[in-house]
Amino acid sequence: MKNNKLEIAVDVDGVLIDTMITFCNIYNDVYDGSEGFKRKTVEDVTSWQFNHEWGLPDEGLWNIFDLVSQQLLFVPIIDPLASKIMRKLRKKYIVDVVTAREEDDRDVLVRKLWKHRIIEGVNYDCLHIVDRHDFTAKLSMNYNIYIDDSPNLVEEIKKHKDKLLLLYDQPWNQHCDCSSNNIIRVKSWREVWKVILLLRKQLRWN
Repeated sequence: MKNNKLEIAVDVDGVLIDTMITFCNIYNDVYDGSEGFKRKTVEDVTSWQFNHEWGLPDEGLWNIFDLVSQQLLFVPIIDPLASKIMRKLRKKYIVDVVTAREEDDRDVLVRKLWKHRIIEGVNYDCLHIVDRHDFTAKLSMNYNIYIDDSPNLVEEIKKHKDKLLLLYDQPWNQHCDCSSNNIIRVKSWREVWKVILLLRKQLRWN
């Protein structure tokens, strides 16, 4: 904690913006006509290694994510309430946006968040970009609460009982075991707010 304030890390893809919708649309455009091609939707993204299930090599995966980044301004937001709730949280706590992507995406990402009224200095304190190939980089940053959709964080955070993961419900994390006391599945930003309010009372957070 900094200055006795809880620190909250908010993911972007799958938590603030619906990146996988755009990913599937691009995938369908790129591979349409290929041998064995089947159109994909977000519901087909059933694991973090979904590309292997689709027969898509890692290089192809990252190429499509790069194309998604080029269209970032047009990716739909997941929950319009995110802006309001992040602003309310920031009045009490330190709230950072922490995302795994390329550093070159920073400017367009800031514009994308601003477009949805998620503004640095208003709704969050800082934007941190970590290596998209390092699945545990976020945990090394020592936040108290992570709002994230990544299945990779689930098993890792069980080793850190002083940290809390609010696992944002998505098709690719349905298999995750959330029975640990420091993992809570949430399905909307309204639930994020309710959970943090409840924990604030139970744990007597400031």
